Amino acid sequence: MSMWVAKLWRSVWGLICLARPADLAYAFSFCQKPCLVSLSPRALRNRESILSTFESLVTPTEHCIVTTRCPFDDGVKEYIRKIGELPAIHKNIAEYFNYTRTPTTVNTCCVIHQAFRDFTSARIKVQGRRVKFAQICVANFGGRACSPNEWMPILLEKAMITKTKLNMVLRKNPCVWILYPGEKE
Repeated sequence: MSMWVAKLWRSVWGLICLARPADLAYAFSFCQKPCLVSLSPRALRNRESILSTFESLVTPTEHCIVTTRCPFDDGVKEYIRKIGELPAIHKNIAEYFNYTRTPTTVNTCCVIHQAFRDFTSARIKVQGRRVKFAQICVANFGGRACSPNEWMPILLEKAMITKTKLNMVLRKNPCVWILYPGEKE
């Protein structure tokens, strides 16, 4: 059984074709090094990451992540349809979060998302570096909130997208955020 598992693992990672251990060491130290420094979007696309547990995500670039559908949308829209507008406390909590943390929330749903992403990304390490999270822009039924203008060029450069591309993505998607490697520990 263990030989079968080892053979399957080697075939998944493409290690069957390498005949000598020196070739294997060279392949991991040379070819794979750039991939280890940055967070691979493959884990997010395949829903293998804790960050993609309850969101449907698209990764247009290596660090840029787009939430295609907010999991809270249906519940909030149903609440608005049956009862009416959300209570003012939802807006107040978002304003407090914008004032104390980052100015990119529209309502309490955004606060939940951003707090979850912030805490879970801090637990992920890639090659000894903690992964950092930054929200670029949110556009949903409650309005639109973007990072301040002085942060925007830095965030767009890390996300490897332009302002035009950001606006195009936000036409049909509620949220754009980035994950990037932090300092080495």
